[in-house]
Amino acid sequence: MNLITAAECATLLGVASTDVDLVRLVSAINTDAVRSIGRTFERKERAEYVSGYGLDYVFVREPPILSISEVVVYASPSDTGTSVDIDQFIWDDAWQADDSKVTWVTGFFGEQQRAARITYVGGFYATDDTDPDHLPRVPDDLRSAMIDRVIVQFKLGVDATLGASSFSQGDQSLSRTDDPTVKALAAVYARYRK
Repeated sequence: MNLITAAECATLLGVASTDVDLVRLVSAINTDAVRSIGRTFERKERAEYVSGYGLDYVFVREPPILSISEVVVYASPSDTGTSVDIDQFIWDDAWQADDSKVTWVTGFFGEQQRAARITYVGGFYATDDTDPDHLPRVPDDLRSAMIDRVIVQFKLGVDATLGASSFSQGDQSLSRTDDPTVKALAAVYARYRK
């Protein structure tokens, strides 16, 4: 899923959305975000194994949690699992919270990795989804920081690889650490890392 699109960046830059450099750059920024944050942000049902650490709560990877359909807990690594009634769990389903915590009100998760398998619907609708009822969408602060980065990098004519620590073009050079859009993007990435 793309968190930002070439079309929305093209509008701000006054270029065609099919511009090869822009499309490449937007793709690189989308890939960088997913890799750096460790989330896909895509809204879908997923079954995820979580570590318990002997606590009464666990965290899933793709908040916001919109619904949970099944929780299977494992008492030990060799256990085949026991389905637990969903009413024994609480989570914040307000999508604005972007909360990944699932609390077991009447029990504790095992201390091992794969202490439970939680089947849930989590994530965000795609940026280019036009249905007004489809909420939540990818957070605006994340999208805005990504778009700012695309605009700066596109205007500089910088290669879209993002891996270099500094860039040069003609008599201009730009260090990734000196560019305020890189710092802003890193701060937003940190906010959504789970």
